[in-house]
Amino acid sequence: YLTVRSLQIGFVVGDVAVEMTPAAKDAWSWNTYEHLRPDTSKDDGHHFLYSWTHVNALVMDAKADEVLINARNISTVYKVRRSTGQILWAFGKDGDFAADPAAEHPWFEQPHGLERLPNGNLIMYDNGLLKRGFNRAVEYALDENARTSRIVWQYRGGGRGRWFVNYWGDADRLPNGNT
Repeated sequence: YLTVRSLQIGFVVGDVAVEMTPAAKDAWSWNTYEHLRPDTSKDDGHHFLYSWTHVNALVMDAKADEVLINARNISTVYKVRRSTGQILWAFGKDGDFAADPAAEHPWFEQPHGLERLPNGNLIMYDNGLLKRGFNRAVEYALDENARTSRIVWQYRGGGRGRWFVNYWGDADRLPNGNT
């Protein structure tokens, strides 16, 4: 069982990804504060809580000893070696992969519902930001050796106001191939 616990240090709220046993004991954890640097520039002196990472999806591949960790608020997916906690790569605008040169909007923004498909591609619900004005379900093919990404499928909702929410969402590939 995978879950996420929030962890507040000062005014910054990070996360701990946790694998639990059937007896509700922690079997493994990965603390964002131990592996990433929080952006403390958000402190305006009033010390309002700042939700830094907002991890909302975990995908484990126990056989490969890897976990995908979706950090929504920093728009980055991390691939982590489960046994060591080492970040193998970061996928997102400021990550390790080159953008799809053919895509109008190559990067996801504040995504939810990360899933690894049987073909190895990643599918997610891309919330987008208000300035982009639409949400979408998007599937990426990643070449982990060349560190390139390509959008192989997407479904964009209508224009501004027809399908846009700042938060939540999910995209799943169904057994019949529909999304």
